Amino acid sequence: VMLTKGNASGSILVDKQGGAIWSQFASLTLQDLSIDDNTAQEDGGAIYLAGPSLTTPNVLIKDSTISNSTAASNGGGIYVADNDLTRENGIFQLNYADTGGGIYMTGFGANTGVTIDGGQLIDNHATAGGGGIALEQRGGGQSPSLTIKNGAVIKENTSTGSGGGVAYNANFGGSLTLDNVQ
Repeated sequence: VMLTKGNASGSILVDKQGGAIWSQFASLTLQDLSIDDNTAQEDGGAIYLAGPSLTTPNVLIKDSTISNSTAASNGGGIYVADNDLTRENGIFQLNYADTGGGIYMTGFGANTGVTIDGGQLIDNHATAGGGGIALEQRGGGQSPSLTIKNGAVIKENTSTGSGGGVAYNANFGGSLTLDNVQ
């Protein structure tokens, strides 16, 4: 599935996931989108992505803005489970959740992880942990990996728990790579 040059604004889902986009078992490309002011009463204030696609677990968010979205549990901007997420450029800003204000990632296996390639992750907030990004291992497999590179800006994110910018719980394997991060 590929979405380009769209705008999703102002949805509220009660007792649901994914305020603007909900997807399971699919590879997605989201490009040149503005997703603003969405709410989910569980996970994924703006976007909820779960389960690997049947071919290649892959999600690309490119040159898009995800802002002002709220999840009561995990992933104010985006919730990702068991996928590989790449975010190129774009902005995640003013998103709120209990865990993972901007991005929440959980997974088990070598093919799960988050790559932040440029862009901005600013002014996102979480109460339990990971104001900007929260990554957690699930099950008995390898922890997800996290790569932040190419001038990515991570600033002014807050958490009243752990990791205002990033909370990374890598209990078993996984990797953290920071290269040219501001």
